Amino acid sequence: MFYSPRFGTRDVFLTNTDGTGETRLTGDPGEEYHPKFSPDGLQVVFAMDRGGRVDLFVVPRDSLGGAWSAPIQVTHGGLDFLGWWSPDGQQLVYGSAGGVGVRSPDGVERLVVDLKRQGRSRLAYPTWSPDGRSIWFGARTPGGEGGIYEVAATGGKERMIVRADDPSRQIAAASFTVRRGRIYLCMTETESDVYVAELGRR
Repeated sequence: MFYSPRFGTRDVFLTNTDGTGETRLTGDPGEEYHPKFSPDGLQVVFAMDRGGRVDLFVVPRDSLGGAWSAPIQVTHGGLDFLGWWSPDGQQLVYGSAGGVGVRSPDGVERLVVDLKRQGRSRLAYPTWSPDGRSIWFGARTPGGEGGIYEVAATGGKERMIVRADDPSRQIAAASFTVRRGRIYLCMTETESDVYVAELGRR
């Protein structure tokens, strides 16, 4: 699965691993990004940008190998990016304008982490713990310290689980990946140099 601006704006396409059987899933004049399969393979979630307003949409199908239906809008925050399915495929977590949002099976959207209210900024987009009970996300404190946090999927008190102890090496802004009990992320290293140059007059 990939997205491409082949028809003027970015659309979502599905293809076999050998490059055959290409299917165009979207054709909206907006820009589509970051498609993700649901665990059962029956839905694809993606973000669509319509003139600066970004929301999540889902393209469903009834069975594996079946025909895909038209996209359905599932969030309405106006700045909702990078949706991730829960392990059971029933919920979506995403980065919102204010922090971390979740869409439950009954269609209710709720802000689980309000970073804006806390004076923090987003560092990395959220994802699920393997058991689906927790949400992991990256954030910076008002002082600029970056870390990866854990919060219950239902909301509540957050806990920092990864921190950069060396001020010269900080967690890079983007996303991180969790696989088999390990967190994979990128680190940045700050280096400063002093140069001397002679200036000539013309």
